[in-house]
Amino acid sequence: MMFFIILFGAVIVYFIYKNLAGNDILSKVVPGKTPEELLKERYARGEISKETYKEMLNDLRNK
Repeated sequence: MMFFIILFGAVIVYFIYKNLAGNDILSKVVPGKTPEELLKERYARGEISKETYKEMLNDLRNK
């Protein structure tokens, strides 16, 4: 009985360690498009006007 309690505790410690050790946020971030690139694509597709593009680009750069 005592063996199973120790084994259960060891399994829990293992899973906690495995979860924390593999939790490197930077390695899981997938490089994506920048807000400026997305805005440029919207302008190229004609979704927004030139004035709107310039205003939004200015807002992004001045944050």
